[in-house]
Amino acid sequence: MTSLSRDNNREPVINNSLYDYSIKELVDKSMHSENIPDNNKLIKVFSYFDNLLQDKNFSYISDFLDKVLSVNIVEIISGEDEEIYNIFEVLNARGQKLRQIDLLKNHIMKYVQPRAGTFIDEAERKWRVILDNASILNDPDYMIHHFAKCYIDKNAENKDSVYRLIKDEIDIQELGVFLDKLYEFSERYKELVSGLEHNSLTKYFKIKNNQQVRSLIVAIYVLLNQNIIDNSLANDAILQIRNFFFNFNVTRQTSNQTDSLISSASYNIYHCKTETHFKFILTDLLLKCKEYIQGYDLSQVFTTNRTFQYSNVDHSLRRNAKLVRFILENVYNLVQIDNCISIDEMTIEHLISDNGHEPSIFLWNLTLTSEVLNNSLGNRPIEEKISILKKSILY
Repeated sequence: MTSLSRDNNREPVINNSLYDYSIKELVDKSMHSENIPDNNKLIKVFSYFDNLLQDKNFSYISDFLDKVLSVNIVEIISGEDEEIYNIFEVLNARGQKLRQIDLLKNHIMKYVQPRAGTFIDEAERKWRVILDNASILNDPDYMIHHFAKCYIDKNAENKDSVYRLIKDEIDIQELGVFLDKLYEFSERYKELVSGLEHNSLTKYFKIKNNQQVRSLIVAIYVLLNQNIIDNSLANDAILQIRNFFFNFNVTRQTSNQTDSLISSASYNIYHCKTETHFKFILTDLLLKCKEYIQGYDLSQVFTTNRTFQYSNVDHSLRRNAKLVRFILENVYNLVQIDNCISIDEMTIEHLISDNGHEPSIFLWNLTLTSEVLNNSLGNRPIEEKISILKKSILY
């Protein structure tokens, strides 16, 4: 493999000091059937293709080699940073679709002001942090989409069009401020996502995979971080939002009905400057949310909603385990005052033995017990189970 130097002279890439030793080591060790050290920079790539090709016949390997040798890699070298961003944008318009976050980076680094070296270095440092904070997501474009909902009073059609929205709505002169705000938002976003599973207020959204509400919660986190609201008010707000979505999902409505409402509230909360203003926005949001569940008999629809039923026998109900455990956990947190229970160590037990049918699958027939106690209860009659549970120190 060769490359063009700045003087347009071809030079072997294998001479690149970054990979030269690793390539030669792979060749040498392979030729002598020796183990390749784990610290070889190309060991994962080599292992992948070694496993892929070891059982293939000669014809397959020959075709594979022809494909590899037919690949052309073009390296374009430029001494000017701005020219690099221009080339990137032009080539992307003709090539494979890139992520929104990659397009946004190119746009910001191309136009962010001032163009002084120290400022650009700091901008690049902030972007590296933003990427690191987004790395906990399967798709970092979700974070950019949620930030745009908070920062821009106009919604992208979807996360795949958010770059175009930002490019159209944010003036080039404002990109420096935009980057600073995205940097701050990414810190709070990482705080939310990394703690979803362990925070009792946000765990529900993790269980239901409700990403729609993240823009709203992160907006609250931002205000908390800026000391506009205190921790008690922030937690109470998130609790009210969680409780609404729990009731909303009980009625089996689809979350896209509330998209516009949540986006508008995210923007308004993110931009509010006082605690009083925050309370007005939150109250308005909750009043509008209430309209979605008015007219429903929540007790009745809760009873008939199979999402809140659980069975080890019926596989379609087994997937409800996390939600059922969450509900039972919150019930116990309200009524259990004499013991400290580690919910993560508890298992779901059916009082009327599980047969996959009513009434054994209903929530009122379920409780949480330790795994040891659960095993000892087995399929005993309900009277015996209750007697054993009453005598136990800890369910």
